[in-house]
Amino acid sequence: MNCPAPPQPDDEVPYIPPSRRRLLSWLVGGLSALLAGFIGIPFIAALLTPVLQPKSKGAWVALGPVADFPAGTFTAADYLSPSNDGWMKSSMQQTVWVQNSESGVIALSAICTHAGCRVGWHHNLNRFVCPCHGGQYDASGRVISGPPPRPLTRFMAKVEGGTIYVKSA
Repeated sequence: MNCPAPPQPDDEVPYIPPSRRRLLSWLVGGLSALLAGFIGIPFIAALLTPVLQPKSKGAWVALGPVADFPAGTFTAADYLSPSNDGWMKSSMQQTVWVQNSESGVIALSAICTHAGCRVGWHHNLNRFVCPCHGGQYDASGRVISGPPPRPLTRFMAKVEGGTIYVKSA
């Protein structure tokens, strides 16, 4: 069996000078990459910017004039809670119980912490009652009896310019 002869110093790879065609090929490739960067980077940035922004943490939402909320009792108020999560902008209807008094405004969630049912204010009992499983809360939202594990969620509320505002969740 014959093996090929090892390369000799005379068998070096010959030097081929760069051709114009090869130079133009590199030039077109470089310009194409530069153009793709100019177009692609702003496009990718515009695509990813909503995802990289922090989620909205709630906004003040007007519930209505103070006159619509009689002093000393709870009044249900519905509002749309805006939400911004990446590309998704939505709003969800929420209900809060609002009490307007001389000491300030109280806003409590109308959602029972046990099963998510809507609680109602019973003026004669002076408490919130959940119709699903009988959970009861006092006027400050603390659990009095029943299965609810936590008090009603309390929202920040304020009066500004004669209007009651609540900070959405």
